[in-house]
Amino acid sequence: MAVVVTVKAPKMLEEDDINAFMENIARKAADEWRSRLFQIQAISSGELLSSISDWHTEKEAVVVGAFYGKFIDTGTAPFWPPYLPIWEWALWKTRDPEEAKDLAKAVQKKIAEKGITPRHISDYVVDEMEKELGEIIEKKLLR
Repeated sequence: MAVVVTVKAPKMLEEDDINAFMENIARKAADEWRSRLFQIQAISSGELLSSISDWHTEKEAVVVGAFYGKFIDTGTAPFWPPYLPIWEWALWKTRDPEEAKDLAKAVQKKIAEKGITPRHISDYVVDEMEKELGEIIEKKLLR
């Protein structure tokens, strides 16, 4: 999973301020991703949550995380997912191997029939970052 927020730093920023500006945007985008995972209750083992990190250049703010974050974000068409990762999640959730087996089979079957519903986290994060950028630019203009 990667969310790339490409922005141009406002021209009114000094060169030294650009790095701090982009660092702030990247950090806030990662925080928004984490926050959104809690809001939509997409936290189980915490693996995706703890995998989220950010970095930036002078032109881009980037948020990355575990590979399956993209499936939560954009959803999927129906497919037959691998059993083992689902069983491991189900075992973490139930703490009972037999219950985990039944739950994993049910989840696997549901994904095979319906796919994964998209949660549109990246769209939400980009919208929030656009609002944030607008506020930052407005504050700079009012100085």
